Amino acid sequence: MKKVVISILVVVLAVTLFGATALAAGSASDDVEITNAVDGSGNAVEYTEAETSVPWLTEEIAAPIIGSVTPADIQVLWQRDITAETLPVTLTFTVNNFDGKTGWVFHWNGSAWEIISSGTCPTLTGTFSDLSPVAIVVQKAAGGSSTGGNTSPATGQPVGLYLSFGIMAAALCGAWAVSKKRA
Repeated sequence: MKKVVISILVVVLAVTLFGATALAAGSASDDVEITNAVDGSGNAVEYTEAETSVPWLTEEIAAPIIGSVTPADIQVLWQRDITAETLPVTLTFTVNNFDGKTGWVFHWNGSAWEIISSGTCPTLTGTFSDLSPVAIVVQKAAGGSSTGGNTSPATGQPVGLYLSFGIMAAALCGAWAVSKKRA
């Protein structure tokens, strides 16, 4: 009986630890947001964004278009279908965690990806005469790390939930074992 209880505790703790570390990092798509959308006169423009339905831009596709990088030097950070009520529209993107790194704004022109603009993160701007999928590509930090800039990525946030479940499961198993021992 002791072996069964110990085995259950080991499994519960292993699931807790492995589950917590697998979900520790945040999504890369959280690193990019549209902070401004204006028309040619500077008036605010309403826009919507959704998951893209066209072929995804990859590092292997983006690198030759950029021309001065290899796929290992860059990361496709964000891709969305954007729609706006007024065109042309200038979108300003804030790219978090890549301060000082080069970023590129890509656009799907209906048959291929093209660069709309490039700049230094955290702020990138692109003017679009038609909107379809848009992507943000960033230069990786030295050594190929996928986080740049001076800010550490958010990690470890969901650990508390898994740890709580693990402790609760261990306590229940322990209480069950003690009750069986007394009986």
